[in-house]
Amino acid sequence: MFQISEKQLQSHYAKHQPSTVLGWTLGVVWTLVVIACSGLPEVWMGFVAIAFLLGLMVFGYMKFFNRHGYRMNDYDPLKPDAKLQRTEFNWREVLRFVVPYSAAYVALSIAQSAAPWVVVIPVAIATGLGMAWYFTSGAHHPTHYAAPPQLFGDAGDDSAPVGSGQVFEGPDAIVAFMHSDELVPGIYQRLESELVAELVADGAVEHEVKAALNEADAHGQVVRIREMRHRSSTDQWLTLTEEASKEYQDSVRATRGLASK
Repeated sequence: MFQISEKQLQSHYAKHQPSTVLGWTLGVVWTLVVIACSGLPEVWMGFVAIAFLLGLMVFGYMKFFNRHGYRMNDYDPLKPDAKLQRTEFNWREVLRFVVPYSAAYVALSIAQSAAPWVVVIPVAIATGLGMAWYFTSGAHHPTHYAAPPQLFGDAGDDSAPVGSGQVFEGPDAIVAFMHSDELVPGIYQRLESELVAELVADGAVEHEVKAALNEADAHGQVVRIREMRHRSSTDQWLTLTEEASKEYQDSVRATRGLASK
């Protein structure tokens, strides 16, 4: 039976996240850009700001959106139209996109307004710190997604919940892996062939992985989305449902809550 451990889940999640050093580097560069813009003529300031923002967009695309075998997952394929129409408006979902871009716009506007250095420098530092936090804290994730570090804590931290080293089996293992791979509505879908190949390369048995996938699919936890590529070939994409992701997260929290008592 296919198995996966908490340590493997944590490791898999971590290798796809931006490093803390990279996040702080972006924050420092942004701070310097805002300060530099305030000392430049308006025309040159615009060129500098646009060049930085374009570079940031290219970096974001290459780091987050151009992962081989992944594509963006901006809908839940199991939600019927009636349920979709009744979905409550979520301010937190809106703010996680609006706030960082609004803060960047305000900072550049202040730099452009001939404000004194005593105003520009604190604003530049504040938005730089905010940018570093945004890229390294997981704030860019959907509000319904709790990343593995949030669920399991840091096994090397004395303050982390006891009972670390949880092992998942069968369909539960597939759900756990897909969750750590960010295959949830609002983040990614992934090609089934790529997911299976990665797990097999890490030591899993192929037929056990496929059996676990089929069982999770039968339980309604995993969705397979077929996409026609050519006249005789198709791609099959995988995602967890939002409900399956929530149930998994609740289960982990409950298990760790019992273990800490």
